[in-house]
Amino acid sequence: MKQNETPQLSSSWWKSAQPEGLSSAKELAKALTDYEDARKLLAKDASEEAHDECLRSLGAVKSAAKSVAAEAQKLVKSPPKKGNIDIDDLGYTVEVLAKFPRVTESVEKLLAKDAAQNKAKGGGGEEDDDDDAGVLGSLDGYKEYLKKTLRRMKQTPMNFAIGLGKRPDEHRLVCHRSKPAKSLSAMIKSETKLTRMAWGFAGAHGEKPTTLTLALESPLAPGLKKKLEKQFKLLKPLAFDKVMLMVDGEEAEDIVDPDEIADDDADANQNEGAQAQGTEQGAESVSGDIPPPPPPSAPPPQQDQSAAFAARLKDLLAKLPQAMAANATEGNAAKLKASEAGAYVRKKDFASADPLLSEAEAIIARLSTPAAAPRAATGSKVVFTQSRLAWGAARTKVQAELQKLEKEILESYRDRAEVFDAVTNSVRKLDTILANFDESLSDKLDEALNAADAETHAKLHDEARVIIGRYRRFLDSDPLVQEVDDNPFVPVAVQSTLEKTLSLLESKLV
Repeated sequence: MKQNETPQLSSSWWKSAQPEGLSSAKELAKALTDYEDARKLLAKDASEEAHDECLRSLGAVKSAAKSVAAEAQKLVKSPPKKGNIDIDDLGYTVEVLAKFPRVTESVEKLLAKDAAQNKAKGGGGEEDDDDDAGVLGSLDGYKEYLKKTLRRMKQTPMNFAIGLGKRPDEHRLVCHRSKPAKSLSAMIKSETKLTRMAWGFAGAHGEKPTTLTLALESPLAPGLKKKLEKQFKLLKPLAFDKVMLMVDGEEAEDIVDPDEIADDDADANQNEGAQAQGTEQGAESVSGDIPPPPPPSAPPPQQDQSAAFAARLKDLLAKLPQAMAANATEGNAAKLKASEAGAYVRKKDFASADPLLSEAEAIIARLSTPAAAPRAATGSKVVFTQSRLAWGAARTKVQAELQKLEKEILESYRDRAEVFDAVTNSVRKLDTILANFDESLSDKLDEALNAADAETHAKLHDEARVIIGRYRRFLDSDPLVQEVDDNPFVPVAVQSTLEKTLSLLESKLV
């Protein structure tokens, strides 16, 4: 299992990714195969029973993934004395399988929308063509294919793969109701020269009918949202004009593509030149006495800054995979900062972009530079034990408080049938709070407590502080967690408990 991998609803993925030594691995393989069979049946028969079977099989996948993760976690904490067990591989498996509920949630929402639409129109969705081969080689053929496919996707969610080129007319999006998402990329590669791929499950947004939702199973490709929206604007497939990205069940921001920053600047300069020429011609047509505008001067400083920042971002993203391999937690932190910096660069807010990019570069440099000498252990075992207990107690209390609030909200709307379903769906947003304050800190403190040498001990101490920093950023920026204590339904202590505990941990793990 690769570190930081995204789980896929594919039996072939699990067969190649699963670690050795897990007796429950067969359960997940069977559950994934059953889900694939259910999707194939749904492609032929879009009945209510077929949708129900898909949803049931997804539930079985979640349950099986949970069982495998529990077995892997147990082996990580208590490795057998005999047998060839890769502890790191098992640890990565636990982290990856923990994402399965969010991945399946994205699919469940799209399937539920599909079922409701089919029920409203009496069932029977459009069938996929048996063979769409050969449509990707020419732009005209692809344009017709895209219109037809997106029209279907507006009614029925599908698996998708997309190959990304350098220009809007080069991208190729392929969709199918039953073929596995990743396998669709083979069709793109066979008919084009594209190599940058993304894949997953896609369908129309529930509340925004012209927005295409991409629930990604692959890593998030830089510029994916922007590139696809540019293609929609160029080819005008009519069904969609906007794209929303979903990663691990949550909406995700587009990762900036450094190459596009330079392209945007070139477009802007070209537009400014055209506007200046139009102004000059207009002025001359109004009156011959009005002098023409001054000749264009040297490129403004902002253009130079855009190019400089684009170069920094490109260099950083090239080094990011190696940094992620060295330390996934810190690598993800660098990736997030780079993405935020890229957003500021697009807005020409270089003052805000610079510190974020500098922090990301510092993380990458630290992960790329080998330590000169062994480091001394940081923090005592007592401190790690106390910190782990404090965080465990805080999460338990927060979980109980959120359950209390959820119960009170649902009780308040129990007799209002017209809004109860909507309230039930909305209250699920509370789950995001505990999901963002996960068990990764507890696990990291356990690792530090059991570290065999001072070097590993000090490294894990630093990684624990990075996780605390991630928790702190979410606590300080998320509107929901900041307002939950002031809800009008029932008194709770969520934000205050997290604030107090994180301050305590920050003071202990120095």
